[in-house]
Amino acid sequence: MEINGMRLAVTGFNQARLFSELAAAGVRLSRVCKKSPSKAEFTIRKKDGAKAFAILEKMCYNYSVTAIRGFCALPRFCALRSGLIAGLALFSCLFALSRGLIWRVSVGGNEKVDSLVIQRVLAEHGAVRGKSAKNVDADGLRNALNSIDGIIESSVRLSGPAVKIEVVEAADYVPPAKPETRGVVSLYDATVTRVAARSGTAAVKRGGRVKRGDVLIGAYRFDQSGNKLPSAAAGEVYGRTVFQKTVTFGAVEYQSVRTGRTLTATAFKFWGTGAGVSAEHGFLRYETETTESYAFDGLFVPLKVVRTVYYETELRGVEVDPDEKAERLAAEFAAELAVLAGAAQTETTKLLKQAGDNLYSLTVFVEAEILISGGG
Repeated sequence: MEINGMRLAVTGFNQARLFSELAAAGVRLSRVCKKSPSKAEFTIRKKDGAKAFAILEKMCYNYSVTAIRGFCALPRFCALRSGLIAGLALFSCLFALSRGLIWRVSVGGNEKVDSLVIQRVLAEHGAVRGKSAKNVDADGLRNALNSIDGIIESSVRLSGPAVKIEVVEAADYVPPAKPETRGVVSLYDATVTRVAARSGTAAVKRGGRVKRGDVLIGAYRFDQSGNKLPSAAAGEVYGRTVFQKTVTFGAVEYQSVRTGRTLTATAFKFWGTGAGVSAEHGFLRYETETTESYAFDGLFVPLKVVRTVYYETELRGVEVDPDEKAERLAAEFAAELAVLAGAAQTETTKLLKQAGDNLYSLTVFVEAEILISGGG
């Protein structure tokens, strides 16, 4: 319903005569809806209410006011339609900001010159979508296009939000040959376990040995006559390979152990802020544990007590079992490969030997199935 309007529901026959009487009296009707031969609803201006009521009573119509909306209802009207109003405001802002911007760029006439080369020149001169059209120097852009190898002439036309480019290529221009793609190659020395070629031709089979850099899926295919044709190469190839890692460790490990000496420092926080207490513990090595608690438990008082305990520590040598440590290091290496290389079905072999007094050398071999394929 319109602002400052009144919605009426009337009951009675010969509604055409009623509408004529209202119109003759200057009562403007809107949103007329006939419910049945004897019932209708319509909206009038609030100021025409007295005239409309007099005519309805004179013609013996039953009527009721179903809704009234005045100017005081404008805030509620806006609140109920806040999404629509916000959308209109955003659209208006975007429309205002978009005036003078480029929304379409078309290039024609290039059959042999690479489109990417032309697009790069357009970008360098600001002739791209979303940029201001007034910043495009048509003559400078034309000269830059004419300097591209293979283009002898070009035209640049700015038409509203559109930039139209037409180029004329040299008749004897031969585009540079694109580098031949090798296809999918191996990233590791491995034994092939699985091959899934989505396009191209598989160059290896299960059980075959490959070296790093070997082609796994060739960038070609064969037609029905056996002719070799270029093709995109894509797919995944898995293989088993061996990773090796050598570490040296001593028979004695130094661990940080608490001596039993402590010092506690207390500070207070009010509404999350406060000053701490400087702790002069004098420990050369130490660990800390900090706890916070409300000073008045159960009461809404934002005062917290912050306690920090300083524990003195020292390094103590602890003898380790070389075999147990070798087992732990081998497991850590296998777990590292599982994350970094996506290794699955790992088999670990380790070689432990003494390298000197209280010194050991560990070499770990991890055989695993991984994705060995990569782009060529």
